Amino acid sequence: MKPLSVFNYNRNNKIRFFSSIASVAVAVGFLYILITFVKSTENSIYRTILNFKNYSMCLPYSSEKGISLSLILKIEGSKAVEKVIPVKKYGIQYDIPYESAVTKLLAVKNEDMNCLLIKSQDNILQGRLPRDGENEIAVNYYEAKNQKIKLGDIVGGEKCKLYGVDGEYKVVGIIGGKNLISILSANEDSMPNYKNAAQVKLNGIIVFPRNGCLEEMNKFLEAISKKQIITETLGSLNNEFNQITDGLGTLNALVIASIFLMVVTVGGSRYIQFFSRKEELGILNAIGYSKKKILKRAVIEVLEVNILSYIIGVSIGVCISFLIKKCILEVSGSVGVVFDLKAFIVALYIPLFTALFTIIPINIIISRLDPINMIEEN
Repeated sequence: MKPLSVFNYNRNNKIRFFSSIASVAVAVGFLYILITFVKSTENSIYRTILNFKNYSMCLPYSSEKGISLSLILKIEGSKAVEKVIPVKKYGIQYDIPYESAVTKLLAVKNEDMNCLLIKSQDNILQGRLPRDGENEIAVNYYEAKNQKIKLGDIVGGEKCKLYGVDGEYKVVGIIGGKNLISILSANEDSMPNYKNAAQVKLNGIIVFPRNGCLEEMNKFLEAISKKQIITETLGSLNNEFNQITDGLGTLNALVIASIFLMVVTVGGSRYIQFFSRKEELGILNAIGYSKKKILKRAVIEVLEVNILSYIIGVSIGVCISFLIKKCILEVSGSVGVVFDLKAFIVALYIPLFTALFTIIPINIIISRLDPINMIEEN
């Protein structure tokens, strides 16, 4: 007997075929977009926290007492430390998908700014660096995009909130580079005792390692009592990042719930489609097709639809993720993700589970086919 042609069946039943593809493709595309959005949020948070990897920062445990001078001398005397520059840490508003964040704003003496930019592999894109004694700020490029800041703007008031420092500051420079750090001019408000070379270090310091000694330096700093200083090293900031991303559990739960809901919904609709074709399957059985051949045809049909649906759905997801990245996320200075391995894999769950939960009920329907009984009922 001539084998059944799934291609001919789908060609003669275009509406049913395209509706089957559409339901799975939409589910795959939605899930892909959702996962890339979660990844974009994670990457944006990562950049706000781990925005320096070539040096570490030491901040006073008590802002009133500051870091002890003896401890600073101990740090400067470490064989793993190349250079120490005084700094005072603040924050600047930064809005990312799903939540508001704060990026680093560092008050630094003008004579140390070039060293900081060189070590962090950043540079001035527009304008100049802030001068000592003035109320000036150089804003990171992505921060400027995020808060819609340009040269000459005044920040710290109604436009772009500053955390930990009072007053308004004029934007005199735009900083380029991967590190999401803005620089504040050193004055008596932003950096007390900034004219005193010894006392200014009590506010906080950035510690640069010798070549190949970053890990050794970080171990040395992390071993210092937390009651003396707060250290920001690559390891401690990784822990902070992990704690914050744990808060994205709501989005991850939404992904899991979406998978379950879409599999049940799409799988149920596919089962109903085959159940409505029960008489068609019975006729095929009556005219000589074995139940095994009918099941094989049904499996091929399900797999064909799901493979096409996955390809179309992922293509839709990639296109929309690209538009979200270019038109929404990057415009606001956030990180956008278009291609993500996890998104490709998790989106595959929809056609896989849909196929599984469709084929099992179809097998039950076919195994119970009784053409004689179907004829008598009609």
